[in-house]
Amino acid sequence: MSGLSDSSACLLWQAAGRSAVVLPPGTIVLTRPLVFNTSDQWAPGLKLEGAGVGVTVLDNRVENSAAVIARSVAKYHFQLGGWIRDLTINTSTHPLNSSGIEVEGVYNFVVDSVWIDGMSGDGMVNTNLMMDGDAAIELQVLNSWFLNNKGHGFNSHFGFCNNSRGCTTPNVQSSFATFKNNYFSSNQKPALRYMGLNGVLEGNGFTTNPAGGLLIDYSGSNNAQITATANSFENNGSPAIDIRSAIGAHFTETEIAQSVPQEFPSTMGIAVGTQVLD
Repeated sequence: MSGLSDSSACLLWQAAGRSAVVLPPGTIVLTRPLVFNTSDQWAPGLKLEGAGVGVTVLDNRVENSAAVIARSVAKYHFQLGGWIRDLTINTSTHPLNSSGIEVEGVYNFVVDSVWIDGMSGDGMVNTNLMMDGDAAIELQVLNSWFLNNKGHGFNSHFGFCNNSRGCTTPNVQSSFATFKNNYFSSNQKPALRYMGLNGVLEGNGFTTNPAGGLLIDYSGSNNAQITATANSFENNGSPAIDIRSAIGAHFTETEIAQSVPQEFPSTMGIAVGTQVLD
């Protein structure tokens, strides 16, 4: 798998074996998504590991999908554990509606030391199509970079319910998500769109995101809860922090700075409102 040919089939075969997929150094071309689906309760989650950021590179050429997908397809039957770590996802072809990583129905899944750059959609998405039945629980996003994506850097709610999969109301209750020591820059939509309960943001940096750094949004039936400590917001568009709906949002040791005011004029630090996005 050197990037000289399409490596999608080889990766799909490895992932189907439910063992850890260890990727070598080099550029690996994906023209089809690497999808790891499960339906059994507590089935082992996807384990995808590279040789390091900038050392193992997935060249995302997949249209209308994420490059890598970890997903449970059965309601209330979650994948347990798993990780994606130590690699870069970028693109040489900029396919339409393409994201880097998608997770759905995962429990205690970790994304660590991943660089996602230049997606035409979101950098990473947490999909919910079956209400609480496929909401991520204890998702951890650590030490990663979300850069130059046309959508959000991270979108914690991608898609409302799909009636064919048992959902009747737009409701997502992702719980205990942790974002720690990540960097978000130059994403065209608010860099981190958060929905869910008991979320934790710690030590993240948000810079030059034209639509703002953090959007705390409404799930369709539940307000968000989040605790944020030691995060930095610098030179983002207005507002830097947009609280649309929250039952509890606690910010400590938070820096909001605008050292280049001409880049995004008339900026605001924190906005609190009740607008609901779809």
